[in-house]
Amino acid sequence: MFRFLEQNRAAVQSIHGNSKERLALFRDRLDGLVDLIAGQDAPLRDRVRATTAVLAAGASCMFYLQQVDDPDKLRAIIVEIATDLTR
Repeated sequence: MFRFLEQNRAAVQSIHGNSKERLALFRDRLDGLVDLIAGQDAPLRDRVRATTAVLAAGASCMFYLQQVDDPDKLRAIIVEIATDLTR
């Protein structure tokens, strides 16, 4: 998700006029992902874990993707760690 947003920054910015609207959209989408991972009625601790997993996975992909020879191996590592975070 983060990679898509970064690579399509101009298009994303043109869709939503100001940064407050973009932040609200990002928050809504992040809340949706957290609901899928942790469940809508999950306790705060589980929701924070899910949020951390989503944000860490996105940041890790952006940071390391250009530094690895095998993107699939990187993705597998990131999924493994994100899964560990949500247990």
